[in-house]
Amino acid sequence: MKIEITIDESLCKACAYCIEACPKKNLEFSSNINKSGYHPVRVIDKSKCTGCGMCYQVCPEIAITVENES
Repeated sequence: MKIEITIDESLCKACAYCIEACPKKNLEFSSNINKSGYHPVRVIDKSKCTGCGMCYQVCPEIAITVENES
């Protein structure tokens, strides 16, 4: 099963809820700055994502999508 996690950097407001919720501690702040002046979250290693969706569930901006592809 392939897992695809996507973070829309333009929507991210760097609240860090997803960073705290990730059981694999696989998210961190990017060094980039988005159009709103925030350092958006990025995935450290996509291969370590389990597809649990915790990051998606806690994101108040709906900036994260997680897809499980067979």
